[in-house]
Amino acid sequence: VAVKKGVPLLDLNAVSYKHFMEMGADAAKEAYYLTAKVLADAGSAKAEDLTHFSHDGAVYLAQTITELLKASGDPLGTLVK
Repeated sequence: VAVKKGVPLLDLNAVSYKHFMEMGADAAKEAYYLTAKVLADAGSAKAEDLTHFSHDGAVYLAQTITELLKASGDPLGTLVK
């Protein structure tokens, strides 16, 4: 679709999956997801949430999107730091 529309493809899924697998599933879970400990530290009684990212996970993803955008050659890449 990206090629058809003439826009860059920022494959966050492929890049983040590779990064998480290089870390190992358990390490990635502890580093980037809302584990029971992260939720408890935030005062939540909720069980583990492996659908949503923790603050550190969100920062990692934002940095990765920024790097992908810069590398894409799209003019928007020049606007991010």
